[in-house]
Amino acid sequence: MRSCCLICQQSWRQEADWLNVFYARPIPLCTICTSQLKPLDNKGCRVCGHPGVDFCSDCRQRSGSSEFTQRSLYPYNPFVKDVLTAFKYRGDAKLAEVFSRELYLLAVSNFQKWDLAACIPLTKERLRVRGFNQAELLAEHFTPAPLLERTSPPSKQSKSSAAGRRLNTEHIFSCSDSKQIKGKRILLIDDIYTTGATLHAASEALIQDGASSVKGVTAARALLKNS
Repeated sequence: MRSCCLICQQSWRQEADWLNVFYARPIPLCTICTSQLKPLDNKGCRVCGHPGVDFCSDCRQRSGSSEFTQRSLYPYNPFVKDVLTAFKYRGDAKLAEVFSRELYLLAVSNFQKWDLAACIPLTKERLRVRGFNQAELLAEHFTPAPLLERTSPPSKQSKSSAAGRRLNTEHIFSCSDSKQIKGKRILLIDDIYTTGATLHAASEALIQDGASSVKGVTAARALLKNS
């Protein structure tokens, strides 16, 4: 049968079998695009999973909660960057399907169980402009709860240095319901892990309000030049 690739929009022939028809709807990606999505092994940094190191430089510099760890699906290489740019900034929300199911499987394989899942929220202004929160679309298989609120709008993270990202994200989150998270294991979902400033800030807000632990998963992560 013929399918149209979600990423490159090219038509390609997909072999039909009983698994595709009766068990699971396959994500329509051509073999060329599929070959460029190479998962991270996440067997590196004890906190963020950065490959090749036991404790990366970003995590060494951070004095946040030791209860937070996170894992990512793919390296933020040019191909993945293009896909996420189309997803977030050109309104191609359908591209969430490229990541959503695999992101759930990543969480299950690394963290097994959690009590509540939550997405990193956008500011009201950014949500109005974009029309959707990309993390919520990525969290299709998680049933997330609205546990976090933005308390102040950060400056644009993509333009900031590592130190600037940490400063921009200090105290930008608050918990919407402290009673709901008290003693609970929380899983956070977001699209990209760069220095981890946003996820760590969200984690610290949850821990301070009584969460027992916080884990995180993202669709992609930037790789450090000197880890």
